[in-house]
Amino acid sequence: ALADLVDRIGAEVTAAAALTTVGSGLGVLALARNFPVAAGGAVLLGFGFAPLFPALALIATRRLEPHERASGVGFFAAFMDAGVALGSMVGGVLVTAIGAGAAIGVVAAMQLVAALLVIGGGSA
Repeated sequence: ALADLVDRIGAEVTAAAALTTVGSGLGVLALARNFPVAAGGAVLLGFGFAPLFPALALIATRRLEPHERASGVGFFAAFMDAGVALGSMVGGVLVTAIGAGAAIGVVAAMQLVAALLVIGGGSA
């Protein structure tokens, strides 16, 4: 259902919508006190994350020459993986310092800030 979203509304709009949806899902998870609410947050998180990688990959590689795009996607994926690894470690420290709910809330807010940055960057 979301496969052609980037083609229909553009990479920046898709990424911003995806980041907003991820942030909303994380916000629900941060406040969840029971399984049904947490499950709803997880569904939102999934719907947001599904179009996020393709949209960000397109933004990261669109200025590259056609013969450079495969390497560009490889670099993008490597940095995204490194970000996930580093984020996991920082998240663990944050959970220890302020608690799981608050840490997830901080990350939710960061997604919303990222959405604004993507929109503010515009297309070039």
